[in-house]
Parts: sequence; structure tokens; C-alpha cells
Amino acid sequence: MSEAGSSTEQEVIRVGQIEIRYLHEAGSGRQMGCFEMRVPPGSNVPPPHSHSANEELVYALEGTLRYSVGDETRDLRPGDSMTTPRGVVSRRLPPASRSMRVTGACSWIFAPCRAAASARPTPNLPT
Repeated sequence: MSEAGSSTEQEVIRVGQIEIRYLHEAGSGRQMGCFEMRVPPGSNVPPPHSHSANEELVYALEGTLRYSVGDETRDLRPGDSMTTPRGVVSRRLPPASRSMRVTGACSWIFAPCRAAASARPTPNLPT
């Protein structure tokens, strides 16, 4: 397995109360990236959105994440996963009482997210 493109520092990007750590970035010939995301109880999450050119897979590690893809909504618990096809709307709802942690794989480059998050403080987004 190639480690090229792995983040040695595992920089943490904060978007409101959410923490995102990019474990392996897409780009430079690599089609997939991998991330870890921590969401504390009661935190606000991004509004429903889609990625027209990218797919995403989310795998629950700790806690429970209510995750919607298109018309399907599931509570993901440790060991559960769900994929979001290109162009399909997804939504994440924050955990109510316990922090949750997920890992995921996606087919996009993380650098624009990192640049946008570090450009200015980002408030919690409304749910």
C-alpha cells in the first residue's frame, strides 16, 4: 500500500465545533482521499449539500450519526457506513448527547477546504 500523499502532521481543520483531520489527500494522480471527522454533541453541521463531481463514503467509528442520502435516513453506529453518489444531496445531523467520530473516503482534493477554513473564523452553520 502506498503512503504517498499521507499527511504526516495530520493537521486539524476546525469548522465551527467540528474537527476534520485529513489522513490521506487525493490529487497528484490519486483519485481518493481519506478523512476523520469529530462532531461534539449539539454542534451545528453544514446544511444539506451535494458534490456534482465527487463521491463520498462515511464509516462510523464512535457515537451515532444521523445521516441522510437522498430519501434515505439512517442512524449510523460504530461499524455502519453509507455512501453518497455524485450529485445526490446528503445531510448530517449532530449527535444529541455523545460526541461522534467517523472516517470517510472521498474523491476530491482537500486543499480548497483547508484554505477556506483557515481564511477566516467559521461560525457554526445553522442546521
